[in-house]
This record gives sequence, C-alpha cells and structure tokens, in this order.
Amino acid sequence: MYVQGVSTRKITRITETLCGTSFSKSQVSAHTSRLDAELSAWRGRPLTHKYPYLTVDARYKDARVDGHITSQGVLIVKGVRDDGKREILAVEVADTESEATWQEVFASLIEDHIEQCLAVLAFPASYRQRLRTTNGLERLNEEIKRRTRVIRIFPDRESCLRLVTALAAEQSDEWVSGKRYLNMEELVETESGNAAFDRELVAIY
Repeated sequence: MYVQGVSTRKITRITETLCGTSFSKSQVSAHTSRLDAELSAWRGRPLTHKYPYLTVDARYKDARVDGHITSQGVLIVKGVRDDGKREILAVEVADTESEATWQEVFASLIEDHIEQCLAVLAFPASYRQRLRTTNGLERLNEEIKRRTRVIRIFPDRESCLRLVTALAAEQSDEWVSGKRYLNMEELVETESGNAAFDRELVAIY
C-alpha cells in the first residue's frame, strides 16, 4: 500500500479494519524502512549489459532536511540496453540538480565516453524519434507525482529515496520483461560501417 501511494494514516485505518490490529503511523514508517536494504542493493546492482543510450531527467519533491523543508532533486537515469530493452539504471535524491550532482550519478554508472552517449545526432536516424525526448521518464515522473501526492512533504531525504526507488524498480522490471524498445541491429550495422570507414582513413594516411 505504501508503494502504491497510500498515506501512512490511511494504512493505519485499513489494517485496523481488515486485520483487527492497529498500527501507528510510526510503526508503518518503521516497517517500510525495512525496504531500504533491498532497494539499496537494487540501486547498486551490477549493470551487466552495455547501454548505448541514456536519458536523464529530474523532478523535485519537498523533504525535511536538518529540521527544514527543502526542495530535493529526484534524479533518474534510463538506459536502452544492447538487447533493445529499457532499464532504470540510477535513482538518486540530492539537494539540487546541478553539474556536480549529475556528475556523481554518472560516475557511479558508465566510466568513459559519456560525451558520445549524450549526442542525439550521432544516433541512427530511425532511433532519434524515440530518443530525442525524455517522454519515457516523464511518464515515470508522472507516476511518481501521483503516488507521492498524498505525502506532500517527506519526513526526510531517505524516505523520499525509498519510495522513488521502489517505483523505479517496479517500472524497470516492467520494461525489462516487456517488449523490445529498439531494434539494436541497426546500431551494430552503423558501428560496423564506422569501423570500416575508420580503417579506410588509416589506410589512406
């Protein structure tokens, strides 16, 4: 119920009605915090595929930090794998959306050649219509907005990260188990053509 966006107050009423047992809001929060280890492991899982294409986006949620309500940037990275399926690669909550915070997110993913990953005009022409926008992540962000609307202000940064990670893991599993998003054969053909062109240039010089 928590992951589906039901408030802790409503969860208390529902469990009392259905189970005859009353749980306080603090007890519900304590139970949901047990998700942290599992969700942390999901965020830190090994990325076993190659990810030729990345889409990054952010939205903002209010949370209490050091006793003050601050706007926290929820940073999400979506990748298209070498088998053509989509996957959520990273979820992070930071004080702001800045070059430094995004640099930390990228540093935890892909070590070299990030410039090529972000150059949309280098994509095969048939891929650009799907990859030129952040529509896929925007839909995920709308779902995050819908499910966090009842919370309004998170009690801390960790609770915000917990819920957003749970939603991202849910969406990622749906993408990975679903239909292929892109036919990656054209990418292989493009790379083969570029490699052949590079060999010709070497031969010329």
